[in-house]
Amino acid sequence: MNISRLNFISIEKVIAHEIHPKTSQTEAYSVHNDNLLDFEDSEKNFLVNKIQDSFSNTKKTFQLVYEDFSEESLFKKLKEIKSYNEQDFISFSKDLADK
Repeated sequence: MNISRLNFISIEKVIAHEIHPKTSQTEAYSVHNDNLLDFEDSEKNFLVNKIQDSFSNTKKTFQLVYEDFSEESLFKKLKEIKSYNEQDFISFSKDLADK
């Protein structure tokens, strides 16, 4: 599958965690959010466009690179995320933020 050809139809759940980079004095760490964000349709559409841009690597907003397609890969886990209930989604997102 060519991930740059994916089309997003909707975003159902959004959560944001703060991720702090490693510095000379501290290790990298994340500050978790326990609640989903409440996005308006226009905000979701904006986010979808940014994600699609990152997959095509045509913009410098942020870029995603997928090289691992194994059973334990992020790619495989993201394929299953739609079926997660709210609490499982939040827990998964916290684990992802910590990696």
